[in-house]
Amino acid sequence: MWTRAQLKQNGLAVFKANYWPAVGAFFLTTIIGSFAMGIASGVMNVFNLFGSTAMQIIGLLLYFVLYCAGYIFVLLPLSVGFIRFMMNAKNGQADIGDIFYAFKSNYLNIVKVMFFWYLYIFLWSLLFVIPGIIKTLEYFLVPYYLAENADTDKDWCFSQSSATMNGQKAGTFVLGLSFIGWFLLSPFTCYLLLFFFVFPYMSFTYLELYYTLTGRGSSPYGGGYGQGYAQPQGYADPYAQPYAQPYAQPQGYAQPQAQPYAQPQGYADPYAQPQGYADPFATAAPAPEAPAGMATYTPPVAPAPEAPA
Repeated sequence: MWTRAQLKQNGLAVFKANYWPAVGAFFLTTIIGSFAMGIASGVMNVFNLFGSTAMQIIGLLLYFVLYCAGYIFVLLPLSVGFIRFMMNAKNGQADIGDIFYAFKSNYLNIVKVMFFWYLYIFLWSLLFVIPGIIKTLEYFLVPYYLAENADTDKDWCFSQSSATMNGQKAGTFVLGLSFIGWFLLSPFTCYLLLFFFVFPYMSFTYLELYYTLTGRGSSPYGGGYGQGYAQPQGYADPYAQPYAQPYAQPQGYAQPQAQPYAQPQGYADPYAQPQGYADPFATAAPAPEAPAGMATYTPPVAPAPEAPA
């Protein structure tokens, strides 16, 4: 079972190890997304200059269309790219260019899935605030699945996220509330604290939650996509056991390659008889004795021949 303290500690560790790339990636994502949606405001202001009610209505409609287009086709894909950036940063391979991951991969699939993700949450939010929050938590993992694989099917994303978040919604909601203190402090820093610390910190913490819920642990430097979630260079998992054979010899003291009970080369068996030498202590087997009551047979001896006269 995961804990908020553990996730926040691990997320903060990864964030600190990639501080400036993370801040830069977050700023770039925010600026590009704001510019794309800011075009809608500019168009509406132009139509408002005409003063007529009809032109203002047209300007308002264009604003709505352009705002939604910027959000769906630019900001949402960038948010998936930022998650991709964090996954790489977790592996020690931070690259700000990863925020454009959606535009370089299966862009249309990412746009489609994220569009339905946004639409479902928006429609549920129309009922009341609480249903919108519940659905936001239920589909919380959808962008993370896309960040790992741009070809992920829409139905699989939603069903898998719903199944994984079953029983985890309350904990995830409380995890978000645990950052409220930082938000209360941000006005005293002209809200710079949000951009330079709070938002990236939260994002890396939620990434740790994603890895934990998908069964890949919450170690501070577990791997990311395509890396088997290996440890990045310079950081070890404090909870992982070293991989070694329990009775293996340390390097430098290897066992000689031989049968465990074979005689070493150059040494004979001290109890074996050497070849070519008889046992000095061995005695000949005695001749069998004649049975009792029987005379011993003595073969006749031929007389020696006489010498000639």
